[in-house]
Amino acid sequence: LPVHLHEKHHLLFTFYHVSCDINSKGTTKKREAVESQVGFAWLPLLRDGRVVTSEQQLAVSTNLPPGYLGQHTADSKKHAAPDIKWVDGGKPLLKVRNLLVSTIYTEDQYLHNFFHHCQMNQSAGQENTGDLVKHLKCLHAMETCVMVNFLPTILNQLLQILSRTSQSEVAVNSIRVMIHIVSKCHEEGLDHLLRSYIKYVFRTDQCVPLGDRSTHEELAKSINIILKQSADFLTINKLLKHSWFFFDLLIKSMVLHLIAKNGMKVSRTQRFPSGYHHAVQSLLLAIIPHVSLRCGEIPDEARRVNVSWAHFMKRCLTLMDRGFIFNLINDYLSCFSSKDTKVLAEYRLDFLETVCQHEHFVPLNLPMSFTKTRLLRTQDLQLDHTLSDDFCRHHFLVGLVLRELSLSLAESRDIRHTAIANIKGLMMKHAFDGRYPNKGQQARIALLYLPLLKVLFENVQRLQLKDLSSLSLTFSNAQSVRDELPFNISATVNGSAARRSAIFTDKELTSAGYVTSLGLLLKRDDSRGSLSTETGASTPERAEDRRDSVDFTGQRRASAGGGAPPYCKFSQQEVRSLLMCFLHIIKTMSEDALLAYWNKMPPQELMDYLSLLEICLHQFRYVGRRSIARTQEAQGSNFSAAERKTQTMPALRSRPVSVHARLQQVGHVDSSFTLNHSAGISEVEISHQSLVEGNLATEVSLTVLDSVSCFIHNFKNQLIQDDGHNPLMKKVFNILLLLTSSQSETAMRHTFASLRAFISKFPATFFKGRDSVCATFCYEILKGCTSKLNSTRSEASALLYLLMRNNFEFTKRKTFLRTHLQIIIAVSRLIADVVFTGGSRFQDSLAIINNFANSDKALKVGSNPPIAGVARRVSSPLERASIHSVHQAAVRNSGSLECRRLRCDLIQVYRIM
Repeated sequence: LPVHLHEKHHLLFTFYHVSCDINSKGTTKKREAVESQVGFAWLPLLRDGRVVTSEQQLAVSTNLPPGYLGQHTADSKKHAAPDIKWVDGGKPLLKVRNLLVSTIYTEDQYLHNFFHHCQMNQSAGQENTGDLVKHLKCLHAMETCVMVNFLPTILNQLLQILSRTSQSEVAVNSIRVMIHIVSKCHEEGLDHLLRSYIKYVFRTDQCVPLGDRSTHEELAKSINIILKQSADFLTINKLLKHSWFFFDLLIKSMVLHLIAKNGMKVSRTQRFPSGYHHAVQSLLLAIIPHVSLRCGEIPDEARRVNVSWAHFMKRCLTLMDRGFIFNLINDYLSCFSSKDTKVLAEYRLDFLETVCQHEHFVPLNLPMSFTKTRLLRTQDLQLDHTLSDDFCRHHFLVGLVLRELSLSLAESRDIRHTAIANIKGLMMKHAFDGRYPNKGQQARIALLYLPLLKVLFENVQRLQLKDLSSLSLTFSNAQSVRDELPFNISATVNGSAARRSAIFTDKELTSAGYVTSLGLLLKRDDSRGSLSTETGASTPERAEDRRDSVDFTGQRRASAGGGAPPYCKFSQQEVRSLLMCFLHIIKTMSEDALLAYWNKMPPQELMDYLSLLEICLHQFRYVGRRSIARTQEAQGSNFSAAERKTQTMPALRSRPVSVHARLQQVGHVDSSFTLNHSAGISEVEISHQSLVEGNLATEVSLTVLDSVSCFIHNFKNQLIQDDGHNPLMKKVFNILLLLTSSQSETAMRHTFASLRAFISKFPATFFKGRDSVCATFCYEILKGCTSKLNSTRSEASALLYLLMRNNFEFTKRKTFLRTHLQIIIAVSRLIADVVFTGGSRFQDSLAIINNFANSDKALKVGSNPPIAGVARRVSSPLERASIHSVHQAAVRNSGSLECRRLRCDLIQVYRIM
């Protein structure tokens, strides 16, 4: 059909007589007269402005005179012309029915009337408010198929009416029709058509406004009016549920407005008039009651409008005055009262998560004004890194996220998990952001999250284990763990830059069911100790400080009883995520900033900081491939087959190509055990998990070692107080000893180097005053002398010799009695604890020590070095222990007399020594 139809467009029917009598002998003229015209009929396409689609009966005329279109039927005397000759007296001989297929002309009476009225008003240049409102209301009755066919045209016409009308009644009814159309499209599953309309069709130049008015301003005002009409709850609920469409229209209109007015080159405060600012602020005030008060009545609608408003605020940060948007965000978050429910807490976290996904999140939190002097910029970098009002004003979004995390830690597990996931996701995004590749940039970003350390200090009792000492592994057990590594983890790691962001390599591990570092669900008969999480809350003073410090975004929710929070225990996944954030901060920030932060800490917070390092070593300790497999199988037995499938297969498919290739390579590694495939866990997944856990344990150990080494170097005076016998030294010493157990070769090599420097820096701690430090140190290092790894045995032997030599030098080359006695006692303890399982390996270690002593010319006194006899004295109880083990079977048969004699022999040996 033509695009523009008028009254003269019609269908013309021509009737022919076809002769069937064909005479081959006839003339050519007779043969050409097979077809002859006998009549004509015509049907106008428009009637009263509409396309004719009903069944029509037409009369047939034998001729077609000029002006025939004005003649209707033979019965219409006043229109009939004398020169028209009707067939059969003008009886209706032709029956016709049209089928209209068009996206321009409609068969729907209501839509046709609406379009016709809009066209008449546009031609006349005036607006008939009463008739227009009537036609708008009638659009609610049009059929859905008609609505979909004419969707772009209807929406364009409605937005044009909204932009040009001066009557609020017309504008509100236009929005009502749009709400009805959007709701119908969602019911039919056609919401993609709405997105396509906004992206490809909607243009503000099609909606020519009157004066200085804009489409987005009129749309915001009309939505505000509808939200305040408390009587029409049905329309309001539809608007809230599908609010994303109207917010996207606002954003598209704002962008087109800035492009048309060249507003991107103008200051943000002048891009939009104050009237639009007031309209957006009024829209916020209209939305708040429906979210905060009606969330129980309309949970789905409240949740959707909360997310839609968050996306709108996030996009407005790119277009509008950011200070104005920050105020709107703060006002919206302040609407949540102190007695809000779990649902509202989830809304708040969802809102923050969406807003913080802004592509320029870092510049938004690090405003660098070029009008500031260098002194003011330096002061900005030296702000108090706590969740104070000053910090939150300078770093608004990060302050909101951190305060929300601090408060969510006292809530239920779901709330805690969401808050922790938000902060962890942000750090991961920054770590892998290609726009900030430099180490200095990453260090500056890490300072944004430095207040997180204060939050962790306040909850350190909920992070740490009850008895850390019960988790210490012997070197032999640690070696058996390392023997299960399906990869060579002893690759050299040079510098912290090569390890940047590696602590996040266990992303989504626990969500896939892996609780591997401590294996809490692993039940073994030979387990030496049970692991559990401390359930005690923070001290009342800290809890009170935490409540007093949170007043920047309004009062927050409190527990029902007003006392201690009902959810005190952190899950394994929560602890690991919080500790990974902690490790990323201390590893990424510069050494100068970390030292300045330590200097501001009170003594108790320093102890908490070291406690967190100690907890990290336990939480991320590698426990072996078999333990990982058994833990996964134990967890998998608690889920149904469908749940196990959702936890394994999608995560494997979603891995990148490089990881997939690495998994195929790891899959060829020969396994030393057989998995229970009925549990749905493949060997490839176990191998991958072992690889990730092993690398993660190494990265954590090196990060902790770097931090402790820096701490030792800068706090030497505090550590040597009371000859090193103080709580701070004890905590540092315990961390260093933890680094000698259940670690990879790479971590062990760096740890032994740090221990050698530690002995040289603090000799009085080992050789003066109480002997507890020296005793513990000898006991742990002697375990390394029985390791299956040659490198570990060599490092442990060298360290033991260095300890004895420093003891000799500390006594001004007189004796090393303390170290000698502690070594003998440690050997006896190892024999008693049945830890000595590698006697031959220990003999090799003693030979290494003896070689060191013989080659050390500076230590020789006379013909023999004083340390040369240590190997012989230490090996004596080992020989007696070997004799004891050989005669154990004989003791069972010969009675208790032989046993008593053997004990007497052992006692005599110790007396001689």
